[in-house]
Amino acid sequence: MKISRKAWIACAALAAPLALVLTVPGRTAPSPVVDGNDKHADSEIVTRVFRVKSVPALQLIPILRSLLPQSAHLAAVQCTNEILVVDTYANVRRIENIVATLDKGDTLPLPKCTLPAFPPAPPPPSMPPQE
Repeated sequence: MKISRKAWIACAALAAPLALVLTVPGRTAPSPVVDGNDKHADSEIVTRVFRVKSVPALQLIPILRSLLPQSAHLAAVQCTNEILVVDTYANVRRIENIVATLDKGDTLPLPKCTLPAFPPAPPPPSMPPQE
């Protein structure tokens, strides 16, 4: 962490103890969606979606979740057997390499997935006549 000299002097002038809280935007901040060929700073927050071929993506989530910080996001898309990761570029690359190492063998058939039918939206409420 880098604290400028001016900030240190301002903090030292306070009589009460000071708590410094750092926030990491992680999964809630806008982040670029990257593919395997993109280059970014290791500390930049990015989003990556990649396909898993021979292992159900849903089964990998508990294994991979423990390798990421709490601020990261990790999810599986069952219909396409894909994994979505939002974290630093360095961690996303690491997760992708781990999955590539585990993803050996015959290609799994994708499950048939259909979106649920949503009922039609109700009509808007009628407005009282204006006088």
